[in-house]
Amino acid sequence: MKTIYYKLIDIELWFYDGKNFPKLLPNEVFSDHIDNKFTKHQFNKIEVDIKNDLKKSGYLVYSIMNPLYLDSQTTVISVDIIHNKHTVNKLKSNPPIKIEENLEILLKKHQKRLDEIFSHGDGSLERFRKNGILFSKDKQLYDLEIQISQISTDNISQITKALLNSNSLTWLQSLQWTEKSQNMINVYLEKLKNSNEQEINIILLQLIPLIDNSSNSFKKHLTDIILNNLLIFPSSTVRNKAMSILSEIPKYTPNNRYFIDFIKTQANSKQLNCSYPAKEILGALNSGCQEPHEVDA
Repeated sequence: MKTIYYKLIDIELWFYDGKNFPKLLPNEVFSDHIDNKFTKHQFNKIEVDIKNDLKKSGYLVYSIMNPLYLDSQTTVISVDIIHNKHTVNKLKSNPPIKIEENLEILLKKHQKRLDEIFSHGDGSLERFRKNGILFSKDKQLYDLEIQISQISTDNISQITKALLNSNSLTWLQSLQWTEKSQNMINVYLEKLKNSNEQEINIILLQLIPLIDNSSNSFKKHLTDIILNNLLIFPSSTVRNKAMSILSEIPKYTPNNRYFIDFIKTQANSKQLNCSYPAKEILGALNSGCQEPHEVDA
């Protein structure tokens, strides 16, 4: 079985102060890694080294994103750093129940299959949309997604109630392949303001396919949450997905120097998941499509 080597194009250091949009810091200290090729496993050591080096400089690494583009066999590492530990309000955890255990088993199998594809390339990461839901084209992934969807759909009321009172990544992951009611969407919007990185990321992933057919009030509400909560959250994974959403609904983005400068920095990134939506937003800003909008600065 072949091993995939990924060329490291760049290492981006994003600093978050918890109040303003993140700033891009110089990365010369890590230049020796750039333009070299590494396996998925080797990147784990590089990430540990990055964390240790930044810790010596007084920074705390909150998150690292390393997307591994399988088609081009390249990657750009984004490191999200802060001075103080970032916290989110902790909701209570419900006692584990049988359906959660079953879902966890299936989700672990799903992640294992994804890891195999990233490491060896023996499968597809492409997806297709069905009833507003993104399913995998890879047969093994698809079969697992259908099983997870069936369990989640059969227990949707219980899952929704659990989400209202607790943080549960298992519930959120399982709902990826389940049709969303308006009640569920409202729960998601509220949880975006008070969840951790993994939970926010999985919620955004599920909201993206729904945007085209959503109401203007939903789009405006989601834009406000992105501008005032998610773009200052110390996670490139969250920021990139939030930017992708803004590129789909630029009508409500602000057209001021503070926001434009931030978007221009994103557009210059070597990471396509960052630069592409930023360039789309800049195009919309230049066309003057915005409505009057205020954002906390």
